[in-house]
Amino acid sequence: MRKGLQPDATSEEVRDQLSWTRGELASARRTIQHMTKAMGWISGHDRQGLDHLEEAQRSRRVRERLIHQARTWAGRAKAAEATLDEIHELRDQLAGLPGERWLVDRLDLILTPLPPPACARCKDRGYVPDWTNWNQAYGEPHPKPCPDCQPKEQS
Repeated sequence: MRKGLQPDATSEEVRDQLSWTRGELASARRTIQHMTKAMGWISGHDRQGLDHLEEAQRSRRVRERLIHQARTWAGRAKAAEATLDEIHELRDQLAGLPGERWLVDRLDLILTPLPPPACARCKDRGYVPDWTNWNQAYGEPHPKPCPDCQPKEQS
């Protein structure tokens, strides 16, 4: 590596430095051109292999993300199960105390899931909207009995 020019440099030193700088610049340009051609050859000849590699890496990252998410959910499920066990123990303790029956009943309502509705059409309400007899004034349909919930003798 050459030293830079000094403030008291002679014209001969300045020409020498300029010549050296031009040579370095030409060498750098040749190197850049060579690397550009080499990269063009690689990108043209091995692009399909790189695409497959990129696709494999992407699927690996997706798989790792899903595994991490599944482990997180499993941890949350264990924590929720432990919390539910504690709530059941608390409920059992409250059941033995006088005057706390209302709280035990509320906990039973919360902890016991509701059964699914028997009728998928009306969700056990017994009626469905009647769009053939539409109430124009209020913009809603009149209710009509659910055909799935009615006894089969009426049909």
